[in-house]
Amino acid sequence: MSRHPLARVSVLARRETTTVLTTRAFGLFVAALAVLLAGLVWGSGAAASGYVPAAVDLLPALELLVPLLAFTVGYRALLDARLRGELAVLSTFPVSRATVVASVLVGRGLALALGVAVAMFPTMALVWALGGPTTQLVATHDGADSIVLFARLLSATTLFGLAALSVAVAVSAVASGARSAAATLVGLWLVLTAAVDLGLIEALGAGYLGADGVLTVLAISPSGAYRGLVLQTVVDVATAGSIRAAAPLASVVGLLGWLIAGFAVATRSIWRG
Repeated sequence: MSRHPLARVSVLARRETTTVLTTRAFGLFVAALAVLLAGLVWGSGAAASGYVPAAVDLLPALELLVPLLAFTVGYRALLDARLRGELAVLSTFPVSRATVVASVLVGRGLALALGVAVAMFPTMALVWALGGPTTQLVATHDGADSIVLFARLLSATTLFGLAALSVAVAVSAVASGARSAAATLVGLWLVLTAAVDLGLIEALGAGYLGADGVLTVLAISPSGAYRGLVLQTVVDVATAGSIRAAAPLASVVGLLGWLIAGFAVATRSIWRG
């Protein structure tokens, strides 16, 4: 194995990507997600209305299902490697813990990003075909509905998925078994989503936070950060700034923060020494 850390990451990441892409369950999940998303915008009529109505209809489904896809990709990544003895073998080589974890995140992250793109492509094509001439243009001013807005939705969704993947990989580094990993991941995600959202509602109602504070603190929750980012950078742009749903910079920082936090936890826990 090459001595350069980037070369080591590249070698190990390619194996991780191949492992995910050749897994039947991953392919079936992506295919089912593609059918579901396309069917959703077809059935609601959003496909004929444009990219923004499609994004609004897709947002709840993506907020729920993309983390599930990320969890299937990552929740056993380091756990299975430890149970098979691969981590014990790697620990005897001059390979750092950060290199191993980075290779898992890069490799599986690439597979996840590809899966998200493949799942969303039929919906984009459907809107392009049925949405009329106004949806086939590139936006040159505020209020224009265009494929650029769908690209923003795809970018935000991919970042959201990567944040969820990082959390899943962190759990896989500390879990003792597949069942405990799944249970811990589901419980943690519920706390990070529902509990944070409910807490913010209570804080707003009690007057502890103003509207501006809520928009910033909302970025603490991965789902809240993703939801606000989509509403602010896709829906709000197309409506010429008539709504204010999030602080985009705080949302991006929040999602990147979960990505980095997951990496840090997994690196610390993967093995000792």
